[in-house]
Order: sequence, then C-alpha cells, then structure tokens
Amino acid sequence: QVSYHPIPRPADDERRAGRSLQMLCHGSSERVDTLQRLVTKHMRDPALVSFASGEDFTVTTTERGVPRWEQAHMIAALDTLNSYQRHRRARSVVQVAGVRLAGPRRYRHDARTRIVELLKRWLRTHAANVTVSEEEVRGICGLCRDILSHPSLFPARNPRSFLQTVAEVYEHLQRQLRDVLESDRTCADLSQRLLSLGKNLISDTIAYLLLATTSLRQTDDLPSLEVVALWQTLADAGHPLPGRVDHSLQKAMRDAWATTCGSLLAALLSSPWCVRLFTGACAEEDMRVAPGSARSPQSPPLDLGSSTLAIVAESVKAGGSDFRLLVAEARRQFECGQFRTSGLAGAFCNSGDAAQALTRQCYLESVQLVSDLMYLLSEGVVQFYRLSEGLGDYGMIRMSPWLCPVLDSIGEKVQRLGSNLEAINESVDKAYVFPRALGARVPKPTPSDRMCARARANFERAAGGKGCHTQSLLQVSEELKARAMAERLPAVGASLGDACASLKATVRSAAFRACLGDYARDMPPLAGRGCSSTALAADIPGLSCSLHIVAAGEPWGLADDCKAADPAAALSRAGSSCSSSSAGRDSQCSTASERRAPPARQASSVPGLLRARPSFSRCSSFLSHPNSTPRL
Repeated sequence: QVSYHPIPRPADDERRAGRSLQMLCHGSSERVDTLQRLVTKHMRDPALVSFASGEDFTVTTTERGVPRWEQAHMIAALDTLNSYQRHRRARSVVQVAGVRLAGPRRYRHDARTRIVELLKRWLRTHAANVTVSEEEVRGICGLCRDILSHPSLFPARNPRSFLQTVAEVYEHLQRQLRDVLESDRTCADLSQRLLSLGKNLISDTIAYLLLATTSLRQTDDLPSLEVVALWQTLADAGHPLPGRVDHSLQKAMRDAWATTCGSLLAALLSSPWCVRLFTGACAEEDMRVAPGSARSPQSPPLDLGSSTLAIVAESVKAGGSDFRLLVAEARRQFECGQFRTSGLAGAFCNSGDAAQALTRQCYLESVQLVSDLMYLLSEGVVQFYRLSEGLGDYGMIRMSPWLCPVLDSIGEKVQRLGSNLEAINESVDKAYVFPRALGARVPKPTPSDRMCARARANFERAAGGKGCHTQSLLQVSEELKARAMAERLPAVGASLGDACASLKATVRSAAFRACLGDYARDMPPLAGRGCSSTALAADIPGLSCSLHIVAAGEPWGLADDCKAADPAAALSRAGSSCSSSSAGRDSQCSTASERRAPPARQASSVPGLLRARPSFSRCSSFLSHPNSTPRL
C-alpha cells in the first residue's frame, strides 16, 4: 500500500507562523497589562506608574550605579537584579539532553526587562537615602508579592528565572521593611515630621476655604494655591514679603481679597506666624510693615465699636493679635445678612436657612482653628524641635510637662478642623455638585467647575480619608508624646551613663591607645569631669540649671522670673540658685554659666514662649484646662 502524505505548501507554513506570532504577541501583551495593573496598584510615584507606555524602562547598565549606600538590603536586592540581567539569554523551546539551547539574542523591551528596570530605578533612588518611609517600602514589597502570584505568565527557561529573582528581591525588601519598622525615631525626627504635616494641612485647608463655599472665580487664573504662591497675590498694603509680589496675579485677585472671606484668608496669609512657619525664622528680617502700624503680640485688643472689617484685617497683617476680632466681625456681618460683598456662593447666602448658617459657622470656626494651629506650630513646636535637635530625647523628655499640653491642644484642634471640613464638603456637595450632575438649577453666584475640582482635591488631601493630613498628624503627635514621656527618663539617663562609662574605659585601655598611635598624646584626661549625663549637661551654657529646674518642679520661682522682660536673665538667676543649692552634686553649673553667658534666644525660647508671651496662652484656649498646666 502506498500512503499519500501531501507536501506542506508555503501558505500553510505562513499561516502557522502567523498564529504562533499572534499567540506570542498576545502573551506579551497580557504580561504587560498585568504588570501595569500591579504597578498602578502599589506605586505612587508618577514617574513609575507609566510602566506600559513609558520609553525609559528599557535595559540599562548592570553595574550598581550607587557609589555609597545607606540601606544594605536594598543594595543587595539591586545586585540580585543586575545578576539576573547579566546571565539572562534567549532560550529555545528545543531541548537537547534535557538542556534548552541558548541563543545570542538579549531582551531589551519585554515585560520582564521593564519590571526589572522599574525595580532597579526605585532601588538606586532609595538605597543611598538615610531614611526610607514605611509606606514606600510596603508598596514595593506588595508589587513583588503580587508578581509572584502570576507564575503562569512567566514560565522559567533560564537557570536563574525571573520569578526566582523577584522572590529573592522580595526577601531582601522584607528584611528592609523590618529594619524600617524597628528603627527608633528620635524626638527631633518626630517634631520635624509634625511640622511638615502641619504645614501641609494648613496650606491645603486655606486653599479649600478659598474655593469651597465661595464664588471667587478669580482663583481660576492662579497656577497654584499653596501658601507660598498666594503670597504673590496679596495687596501691597501690609504685605509680609514685598519682594515676592507678582503684579499680574495681584491685579487678578484684587477683588477677591476685598471680600469678607477673602480678607479673612488674606489676614491669615499675612500674619507673622504664617510667615515664620512657612519660611523660617530668618524671614522675620524680610518682613516689612508700614511705619507706625506694627503692633506687638502683647498689644491690647482693638475697639470694634467704630472699626470695620478692613481696619481689623490691616491690624492683623501688621502683627497684631486681633484675629479673633476679625472673625467676630465677619460673624456679625453674616448674622446681619450682609452677603453682598461676602464672597460666599449663592447657596450659602440665605440668613434664614439653619443649615446654611451652620455651614457658615463651620467655615468661620475652621478659619480660627487654622490661625491657632499656625501659631502653635510656629511659636511652640518649632522651639521644641530646636530643643530636641540640640539636646536629643533627653532634652525633650525634660520638657515633656510643657510639650504634652501643646500636643494635646494641637490634636484637639486638628480633630475639630477635620470635622468642620467634612461638614463643609457635605454641604458643598448637596448645594452644587449633585444638582449640577442632575441638571438642576443652582443659586447664583456659583463656583466654577475648576474651583469645585480643585476644592475636592484639597479636601481629600487634608481630611478626606485614609492617609490624609489630619490622620497622619494625629498619629505623629501621639508617637511624639509617647517618645517624650517622663517614664523614659531613667532609661535614657542610664543609656547616657553607660555610653560615658564605656567610652571612658575604652579610652583608658592600652589596646585603644596602641591602635590610636601618636594621636593618643593629643587626648588630655578629662580631669574632674564625671561620666554622667548631669556632668555632660553642665558643659552646655545655661542649660544644666534649666534641666534641673524642670526636673525639680520649680523650687526657685522660675515662673515669676520668666514674666520679666528678659527670660534669659531670669533663667540665669534661677541657675545661680540651682548651683548654690546643689553645689555638692553639680558644682560646675554656676561656673559654666558665668564663664559662657547663654544666648538669649536659646535659653529663653521655650520658657519665654509659654510664660513671657501672653498671646500664646490666649491662642484659642491653648489648653483645655489652663490652670492644670504644670509650672516648671
């Protein structure tokens, strides 16, 4: 029998090759789409989110590219990825004796290469950073873990497979995450984080209050609504930083700042504590006010009997402490139904509507809370941060009787501000967002669509959900309070003492001096100096006595002395009393104070803040129970 086997025609081969290429392209497209979905889920960096469409995720050098690293596990993960790329080759589907044949082709644009390059870019960026946030490490760990859940998309052909490499990188990142969680952040780090979150919250809240319930469409012409950008639009009269004026933007916002809502926010932006918070203490030299218009924080309140809102606003811009009177004048105008120049949107200008009156009340209370938070952060937390930066946790723990009431007050105000913003946002949605979506008519004047969109974005960052500024600030505040608890003082003191004793024993050892060589002759003995934290604090000008004062509970009448015009001199007098009463324990205290006079700002920053400046205590019931504030 003769069997007939037709010879394959070229057309059949072309069809089979086309089907194979189509399946290959389909598999590659599926891998890219899956990885793009995972990257979008876990990454927050906009430069990394465009994984599928970006042109900069092609293969790069397999060298480390990091001259010095700070995170050992990250650099190990980077080396693992580079090793995978160096040994990766195209493998044939044909096996000879169980071994797949390797081809000369290298991959440059496939899905595996793109995700490896994304991981390498992230690792190179963060491996040299001293501090890495927990959120970022968790995000990259989650990305690697989700990739491992798709083994069918990445079949293994190389001895070191793609999934095996990702698994090793995931293990290194998990160890890095444990290091991040176990790292003990200092009070200075937490104070700096608290200031950063506070500035973010205040900036987004001011922008939201400028947009949410108002009809100030002039804001559509502003490229940015951050505090430092809004300074460019303020009027020349009473401008805190005249060198930053942009005349074109200033002209565009002139009518907006003349309204009631606009004048409230302009006064906030022009206040000295706003400038100090967002530009630092050095900006005080750049602040210029009209001659004769400057008012000290201790100046008496203005008489509102014949004053208008503009007069009070100018007083606040000039450095006065009358912002409460400005809010009270705005409240009086709203209660009297004076909405023509209020700047409010039409849906909130009905004096007979109880719901609208509640929204206006939340608005005014939010403005006052922002003012209080700016003052507490710029005049209080900044000084505590300086203290912790110079003295570490030991100094912050010593000042915890003053720190904890400040943090409690900030936490209470932040919670109230978040509740008010949520109430305002709900009212705006009911008044404009939902009716517009349903095609219903809304009262005029109305905010623009751009205003509503920008207001929504600011609200979500400030108080709109998980990870917002209010929640993060409350969490950091609680961490700082726990870190500065007085119960930690024995452990911190013991740690300092152990470190001094160990250093003393090391310096005296023969092995240390032999290793040091000739430089050992330049190390004089610390004669007459103890190895305790008290002895170390005695060498800091004007500080040893203040720490003893804080610890002992004010047996020398520091509170009365701090009311004087020169708190530094009061602290020095208290220090001399301290040295005379405890000469046996710390005989060097008075000697160090006499030999090196303490700088007035350093010695009096916190005591002068809480005792010598009445405006700090008057800042919107700075403490829930002022009489319970500990007198140090």
